[in-house]
Amino acid sequence: MTRWLPDPDAFAAYLAESGPVIGFDTEFHRVDSYWPELALTQFSGASGVALVDPQAWPLDAPLAALVEDPSRTKLMHSASEDLIVLGRIGARRVAGLFDTQIAAAYAGLGHGLGYRALVQALTGVVVPKDETRSDWRRRPLSASQVAYAEADVEHLLPIHAQLVDTLERRGMLDWCLEDCVRLAATVEATLTPDPEPHLAFNTAARLGHAAQRRLRRILLERERLAREHNRPLRWILDDATAFALAERPPPSTDAVLELCAKQRSFPKRERQAFAEWLLDEPAPDAGDGFRPAPQPLDNPQRNRVDRLRDRIQQRAESLDLPPPLLAPRRLLEGWVRGETVPELAGWRGPVLAEILSQD
Repeated sequence: MTRWLPDPDAFAAYLAESGPVIGFDTEFHRVDSYWPELALTQFSGASGVALVDPQAWPLDAPLAALVEDPSRTKLMHSASEDLIVLGRIGARRVAGLFDTQIAAAYAGLGHGLGYRALVQALTGVVVPKDETRSDWRRRPLSASQVAYAEADVEHLLPIHAQLVDTLERRGMLDWCLEDCVRLAATVEATLTPDPEPHLAFNTAARLGHAAQRRLRRILLERERLAREHNRPLRWILDDATAFALAERPPPSTDAVLELCAKQRSFPKRERQAFAEWLLDEPAPDAGDGFRPAPQPLDNPQRNRVDRLRDRIQQRAESLDLPPPLLAPRRLLEGWVRGETVPELAGWRGPVLAEILSQD
């Protein structure tokens, strides 16, 4: 029988009897909004599986306190999207995160393995998948939705035990936990906008520095509007339009208003102010710390990356690890460019030192 926790006291009592390891998952809605809307939370512990309906009572503060509690291990699978939900409710960081997808890769079970495949591989149980695209805001929830939600956490504790045992035998538990800590730290990124969004914009490097500054300014304003009005970024301003505005500034406010009107969901009451703001471009400030987007690798650099990738492949095979886990291409490109690569400050530094020094 499904166990619902109807109030904060029931939630506290459940946690008190659930032990130091808690399985956790969320169901949320994020189709037409910037922020995910928490619709259901599921937990598993020593006392079994329990569900909380955030529509029934305010879970934000108790849930944030749980995930920030360093005395408990939080088991999640492929936690990146759930971390956005947690950031939205006020959690600054998930302490003690153990991501079973990351652990599965270190256990030699495959890179990016889904929860359903992992559970079947370790327990033989087939987890239902019929409600993957369900509307979790609907009430009452159907029996199949509830069964799906329970299954999403039911197996986390037993597979955690198996994964920890395997990683300890392989000498990779600390490696896995380091990556989990790095992932957990990304909750912070959901709370504060990236001050340099142009660096992650695919085509920014095609622009000159003045246009890149303009693009950065536009992307920051798009982010602000999306957060304030709770609409998807690209509904406010799609990437192609943002690039065009940076590359060729419009000649008039009317031209900007026309572009805004063509967007899927640019707030009407913001259009005039945006058009005037866009045309009132400040003079470049040489001391503002602006960094241009990195240029694509040239041929010698690409050749270096390819040579490193081949050596990484051999090293990964010797460790029985997926090559992208050992050293993703982003890491290799950053190394070749001479950038600081955060992952090399951890276990990957000594493991990859000889390979990287050979080139």
